Amino acid sequence: MKAKSFLTLLSFCFLFLMPLGLCAQEPVCGKCLKKKSNCPYRCNHPTCKTCGKVCGAKNNACPYDGKHPKCSVCDKLKENCAYKGNHPTCSTCGRVCGAKNNPCPYGGKHPKPKVAFDGRDKTYTANGVSFTMKPVAGGTFTMGATSEQQYPTSYEKPTHTVTLSDYYIGETEVTQELWAAVMGDNPSEFKGNRQRPVENVSWKNCQNFIRKLNELTGANFRLPTEAEWEFAARGGRNSRGYNYSGSSNIGDVAWYGGNSSHTTHPVKTKSPNELGIYDMSGNVWEWCQDWFGNYNSSSQTNPTGPGTGPFRVYRGGGWNISAGSCRSASRHNDYTPGGRYDCLGLRLAL
Repeated sequence: MKAKSFLTLLSFCFLFLMPLGLCAQEPVCGKCLKKKSNCPYRCNHPTCKTCGKVCGAKNNACPYDGKHPKCSVCDKLKENCAYKGNHPTCSTCGRVCGAKNNPCPYGGKHPKPKVAFDGRDKTYTANGVSFTMKPVAGGTFTMGATSEQQYPTSYEKPTHTVTLSDYYIGETEVTQELWAAVMGDNPSEFKGNRQRPVENVSWKNCQNFIRKLNELTGANFRLPTEAEWEFAARGGRNSRGYNYSGSSNIGDVAWYGGNSSHTTHPVKTKSPNELGIYDMSGNVWEWCQDWFGNYNSSSQTNPTGPGTGPFRVYRGGGWNISAGSCRSASRHNDYTPGGRYDCLGLRLAL
């Protein structure tokens, strides 16, 4: 009787439970969750040496099954290729950008040639608005708190010798008229006369303005370096050793807190300095290209400031400040590149 019952139970398993998978199921792979007989790796999934993920895993698997493709041009993994395998050819030199061998050295963006220096004024026009760049013949000067600079700050010390190559700098600060012609808007707080300097523009705004101006003119404008700015403010090779840019009497050359009536004024309404440049003291502060950094006493040639930092340098003083901050050597650094202020504008260099 017991044997008969056992046989009956065994028959029941074969007839009913086995088809339903309720008896002795085949084990699954712990990586891909497939039946072990269907696992392509026989449950021995390798780890990709490139990305560190498990090949063939059910979750977060290596997308290339351990065989990440390489770019045939730069020989980098395609996922790391700057061009994702689609390298362009430079329209200037005909070389392939980013190639492993003989690539375009400028990534397809060859710099515009530097303007030839002939010692004469250069006039440019952008969308009907003309402006003048003044020549500054290169030379060597003492930068910082020289003897004629009254009440200098620690930021201006120590003095140090700087040698600069020839360059051009704007005769005036960038006006609201020129900014609007290039950018299509006027962000300035003080409107009413488009010959006033533009203000309320950040350092980053200025970079966008310069990029568009270069596209319109075919030139290679930029912000001046801090050293270029100071050399021009001092009058370059023609310097007479003034405290301010063009005079030791600030009222002759600058709109500042003592005479501005708390507003900007049209450019070229005060006397120019020794190079024929206006408003390098007062009216609006001017962004420089450099990050701010402390001085040291070593001699330098064409310095460009620190490689990085939190603040960009700005120079010259403005309508809102005392005379001391309008001196040619005075320097300031508490505005971030993205900040916009109604006392801060720009002057071009070339």
